[in-house]
Amino acid sequence: MRISAKVTVVLGMAVAVTACLQTQPAMAISVELAKMCRDMAIKAHPYTLPGFKSGNAEVERSYFKDCVAKGGNMSADHPPSDPKRTEPGKPAANIGPN
Repeated sequence: MRISAKVTVVLGMAVAVTACLQTQPAMAISVELAKMCRDMAIKAHPYTLPGFKSGNAEVERSYFKDCVAKGGNMSADHPPSDPKRTEPGKPAANIGPN
């Protein structure tokens, strides 16, 4: 069976386009960087009790992505989620059934 020139050209172009559109695999981050950025994200945006306040998971994910992109060198770009928080170890003033 003979393949026409048009079919060969179309198949060749399809293969070329497919090869050009393939994405490059993402570089893996180190375990140390992931742990450091996770700890920093939790400190900057601590967990809240369910039912008292809207969650901050999206903000925490955004902080983690920025931290990884900057290689762990985070400055005061992301303020804490609760401005009433005075110390990292103490709960915020608005948490609780008071």
